[in-house]
Amino acid sequence: YQAFGDIFINLGHDFSKVTDYRQELDIDRAVHQVTYTYNGVRYQRTAFASHPGHVIVIQLTANKPAAYTGRVQLADMHKAHITSDGKRLSSVGKLDNGFEYEAQLLVLNENGSVAVKNDDSYSKNPWNIAVPATSLAFDKCDSVTLILGAGTNFLQDHTRQWLGEHPHAAITERVDAAAKLSVNQLLD
Repeated sequence: YQAFGDIFINLGHDFSKVTDYRQELDIDRAVHQVTYTYNGVRYQRTAFASHPGHVIVIQLTANKPAAYTGRVQLADMHKAHITSDGKRLSSVGKLDNGFEYEAQLLVLNENGSVAVKNDDSYSKNPWNIAVPATSLAFDKCDSVTLILGAGTNFLQDHTRQWLGEHPHAAITERVDAAAKLSVNQLLD
């Protein structure tokens, strides 16, 4: 059991100017929520894991349109190369024991735009953690939804030395299927 990696969301907010910060964990529904006010805008981040969808969902909403401008980065704990294809960041790697893994982070935006950035302007982040230069920048979005899927080629079969198919196709299918559903459908 090892960590897959991290998702970093940088909105450029000055935390010293944040008010009404609240963090909640609804145990009954298994939903984590953060709300706060910054420059007169009420921001909300909701996160949960969809068991039937086999994905993790993070939704960023605000009480004013075009409130979300920032970047999202995917960091791999085993230093795999991060690539981007449009609105999707991918981390693909292989461990010394032969296990292959992949994580995909899809960024869905309501209004505004999303673009790939391959520079180091966000390489210094508030957590002082080195993250890859490849990121997805979103600009003037009403809301942003992140869908994360991850998996390995582990197979519960010792006759095949525990190794199955590369996880790429299965992860892509799960992330794409989740992207066709609303956040409320995924939450249900």
